[in-house]
Amino acid sequence: MSSSASEIVADTTHGRHHLKIDGYSITKATLPTGEFLKSQPFSVGGRRWAIQYYPNGDPSSHKGHISLHLVLDDDVAGEVRAQVQFRFKAEKNQALSFLKSWGRKPAPLKLGRVEAGEAGVWECPNFVRRKTLEESDHLKDDSFTIRCDIIVLNEFRA
Repeated sequence: MSSSASEIVADTTHGRHHLKIDGYSITKATLPTGEFLKSQPFSVGGRRWAIQYYPNGDPSSHKGHISLHLVLDDDVAGEVRAQVQFRFKAEKNQALSFLKSWGRKPAPLKLGRVEAGEAGVWECPNFVRRKTLEESDHLKDDSFTIRCDIIVLNEFRA
């Protein structure tokens, strides 16, 4: 009797970026719906990324929400596939994240695929209601920090 086994492996790169919003009330009062502030570029999986922060939501968000977009800020020669998740940065002594304590899960993982020459955007239009953020422990001294987890799929190999 003969026997065999094989394996298919998803070669991925994991990374995380923290974006601190300092001066939340000014960003909310100054920028209209659809306008954003952009983070400094950062690198995950050999690609350059940036986060767009919409304090009054993007055009597809529900009224009163903060929107976040992860943008591929790089020229690509081929396809880029990634999974993205936004959440609040947990404090060291905090057992549960803010979203779980409010009975919500972190913003769902978004799987995206971008071809060369296309704009790569992973959107989270309804990250959190502004009122919910303003009543939470995450907004301290008019600032809060967002955590963005990124998984870049490099290739599948057998």
